[in-house]
Amino acid sequence: MSSTKEKNRRTLFCPSCNSPNMIVISKARYMIMMTVLPVIVSAVIAVMFHPVFLLFIPGLIWMNKMIADRKAPLIICRECQAHSQGNPAANRAHDTNG
Repeated sequence: MSSTKEKNRRTLFCPSCNSPNMIVISKARYMIMMTVLPVIVSAVIAVMFHPVFLLFIPGLIWMNKMIADRKAPLIICRECQAHSQGNPAANRAHDTNG
């Protein structure tokens, strides 16, 4: 019996090249990818220069969480690198409200 993820991966085809070779980046993975380096850099700068730079870390995390809410899940074709961002239904609702 196949899992739901495997079924979804089988049904995803690139709209540009019709390739089934797609990768889905989840919200959590997107958040980790976009947050780790800025947090490490802020911590290093705080250690080297002044601890006030530690105050930037919560803002970085909050900003990246908001961006991940809008952009994830990110779907990328491994063949032609075409990508689509976010949940189309959520994007339509956001556009009509604001």
